[in-house]
Amino acid sequence: MKKIKVDLNEFLSAFSLALDLAESLALGSDDLKIMEHARRVSYIATSIAKKLNIDTKIQKRIYIAALLHDISIADALKECHEKEELISYHCEKGAEIVNKMPLDSSLKDVIKYHHEKWDGTGPFNLSKHDIPLESRIIHLADLFDLNFYSRKKEIIITSKAVEWINQNTNSFFDPEIGDVLLELILKDSLLLDLSMPNIKENLKKITPPIEIVIDIDGLKNMSHVLSTLIDNKSHFTYNHSQNVAQISLRIAKELNFDENKLKMIEIAGLLHDLGKLAIPTEILDKPGKLTAKEFEIIKTHPYYTRRILSEIKGFDEITNWAANHHEKLDGSGYPYSLKSEQLGLEDRIIAISDIYSALTQERPYRKVLEPLEALKIIEEEIKKDKLDSMVFNTLKRII
Repeated sequence: MKKIKVDLNEFLSAFSLALDLAESLALGSDDLKIMEHARRVSYIATSIAKKLNIDTKIQKRIYIAALLHDISIADALKECHEKEELISYHCEKGAEIVNKMPLDSSLKDVIKYHHEKWDGTGPFNLSKHDIPLESRIIHLADLFDLNFYSRKKEIIITSKAVEWINQNTNSFFDPEIGDVLLELILKDSLLLDLSMPNIKENLKKITPPIEIVIDIDGLKNMSHVLSTLIDNKSHFTYNHSQNVAQISLRIAKELNFDENKLKMIEIAGLLHDLGKLAIPTEILDKPGKLTAKEFEIIKTHPYYTRRILSEIKGFDEITNWAANHHEKLDGSGYPYSLKSEQLGLEDRIIAISDIYSALTQERPYRKVLEPLEALKIIEEEIKKDKLDSMVFNTLKRII
């Protein structure tokens, strides 16, 4: 099997969509424009960096940090209730998460200080040039987008944008960076670029050269970090993705998969619930039976997993294995009602691993089941030709 390699830029850009899904729900937004928040922030910040003619290496840091600046937002909103505590936790947690990724180690400080204010009234009380340049640029780009795009539906009036920048420069913003943004608004096409539906394509045109290809081991490391964000969505999904990955890996080893495919199926297991970032926590944590509408919402999460991962070229097999984990051999699964001839062995492995992991973990509507109880429930699905018997027998051998 050909060894998988993906472009870091594509991986990060795709993951920014997952972050936007989580942020949209966390902030209670009913406006889908927040779905491109990270890309718009990266577009604004990168445009400012290019206008300032700063070093390409710094431009790269700005571009990547802008895509990942909200990496901890869902976790922060779950943990904190006071606004000041929320912002500082969000920044510190984001720095901690990014530092675990196989990325430039200096990114952690850029993320940590991206809410610092020019006048020193931010969460860590840094002021002026003590704040990293990258953080100052992202702070302005982030707030500008939140004030004029992610939370607004009307056409942006240039004079209003100019007034907002002038009012907040020297307090929130570095005046030099504010002047650059004003120039981009008044002399360039920034506002129109941001208003266009193809912000992804616009961002590609100004992306600094990031010629980094992630190999299978780098992808696995990145996926382990991302799986913790997915599982932290709910108390009841703690370690679920890690468990699915490990069970799938053990089954695949028992079936003599080669080393490369073992790593691929582990990654698929780690990322299979990525789409759950689009599901409200109150549904995931609901102690009683879901309503028909709530269940329909739950059933969308494999679609979002596919939607996010399909943006990464060369990721097709992993995308399919991850997104097909709720499909059944008889066509009764979701979201695509695929049948046995459309489901490969890897799909079937992750489907059974997901069910076993869920049954042997606590859920809001039931207690943890013992392994033998879980196996009996899965066996009933085997008898109905919904799940793969060979994969099930392999699971029984390794339990």
